[in-house]
Amino acid sequence: MKHCIGINLLTRDEILAVVVRALRLVPYYYRNQLPPPELRLEFSDGWLVPQVGFLFEEPSSRTIGTLREAAVRAGFRCSNPITPETSSLKKGEPPTRATITAIQQQNRMMCYRTTVEGYATQAALYLERESSRFPEWFRETPIINGGDGRQNHPTQVLLDMVTIVAHALGMTSNNEIGVARLESSLTQLTDDDLAEFITNHFDNLKIALVGDLRNSRVTNSWLDLGRHFKIQYLLVAPDSFQVEAWRCQGLRVAVSDKLDDAVAYNVVYTIRTQIERLGNVMTIADAEAILSAIQVNRRFIDKSEALIMDAQPLDVLRPMIDPAIWNESQVIMDIQAIMGSPTRTAVFQMCWGHRKQHMDLLTIPKSFPYDVLASEEIHSHWQKMQERWQAEQRAINPLDKGMVLDRITAGFGLMVDAVINRAGVHGGLGSSSIIAQRQRSTEMGRKDIVFLPDAFVSEDVLAALTLLVGSLRVIELKESLYRKLMFRPPTAVARIFICPNEACVTRIDPEAESFLHVNSYDGKTSFDCAYCRHRFSTGQIVSAIHA
Repeated sequence: MKHCIGINLLTRDEILAVVVRALRLVPYYYRNQLPPPELRLEFSDGWLVPQVGFLFEEPSSRTIGTLREAAVRAGFRCSNPITPETSSLKKGEPPTRATITAIQQQNRMMCYRTTVEGYATQAALYLERESSRFPEWFRETPIINGGDGRQNHPTQVLLDMVTIVAHALGMTSNNEIGVARLESSLTQLTDDDLAEFITNHFDNLKIALVGDLRNSRVTNSWLDLGRHFKIQYLLVAPDSFQVEAWRCQGLRVAVSDKLDDAVAYNVVYTIRTQIERLGNVMTIADAEAILSAIQVNRRFIDKSEALIMDAQPLDVLRPMIDPAIWNESQVIMDIQAIMGSPTRTAVFQMCWGHRKQHMDLLTIPKSFPYDVLASEEIHSHWQKMQERWQAEQRAINPLDKGMVLDRITAGFGLMVDAVINRAGVHGGLGSSSIIAQRQRSTEMGRKDIVFLPDAFVSEDVLAALTLLVGSLRVIELKESLYRKLMFRPPTAVARIFICPNEACVTRIDPEAESFLHVNSYDGKTSFDCAYCRHRFSTGQIVSAIHA
């Protein structure tokens, strides 16, 4: 575990290792004691104690406070937080440049909280990809995501896990008695035993997530956890606040707009109204009115034994937990909050210990299969075409070298030309393509054709185009040979398309290269951005190209 960017990018063993270590650290944190050597980091003699950098674009109290506390407890120094008010971020400095500047100032680990989705992913990818341009310790910089946009908040879910397990092991109260019970349980378990206990607990966990789920990065990270454990979810929210259905594919998920359906669940986790992410969807007053119907109150806890959790901050004007029950024993959000520091201490220790590891966060396809539909000598082919087109009373201008992109859906020729220009086929000097629009076609009725004299499109671009134009045929004219090719759709597309999400780091940072995973289901194709983790339709990708 070199980075902590998203639960989706961790393995189950890495998750278990963090939770086990964090649980071991809890008693020492609670009593403000130095943990034993096996729970501490050792730094090389003769070197300065490493420093942790904090780049926080969004307001935060718990996350940045516990990250800084955890860094100190793990043995690091802390730099002053980089914020828009105190740095060049206010001047429009792009994310990658801000990261490089921070690391140049000897920050050996970076923590982020940002509105830009995919910020932490871009930082880690850039440092791996461009490692040869910088000192070795640049590539060895672990990246910790303290929350990006609506997508990821991995350390929150890790501390939630620690909270749930600590409670199950006896820490049912937020005092010395509760900690002593936890400590007693821990002394009877080896790390392997504890990992097995955690696995069994989460493989049988039933959790209800309640509130503004659509805009919540905590919700998304909890759903990611279900890819590692057999968790049963209940998503309680009105339609306007529900999670997109595709995020739940392959998970054990039930959906409801009634809080009473959560009575039999082990944990009820409330999510506040994400006012800062509502955008223009609805007013704050409308959001309050809609979500007030699913507020956790005394009537609910009187008939449910569920633990009540909330990541906080609590919004006193629109609380998802009635203030009248904040101090009830079932409401364990104060225990939850205290787990932030030991959990993030464990994250720092694990990431620092694996900092020399090379990580391939994205696997870029290296080959693009295609079928050869026809092959013959160029002039022989054009002679046949001239005879055919003369019979149809159409003119033809034969090419000896270049490409022809044929069977393009009518009206898509300009889009295809835009894609190949973005890919640099014409060297950034403007298009030298010839676009024939709405040509007669026996099979298609009408079609567009793009002629590329003396120009060739790379295989990755041609394969990507098949995702937008399924009927595409590629004619290659090279070395006196004519070939008609049909490319097979790739499983991922790097650099070629534009992510439609304007909050994605690839739309904001010129050094971030787009990367879209391709999904094919029930005859439909969709695209998942590896950075912002939104899903897009083919139409949305086409619209972004035209924009």
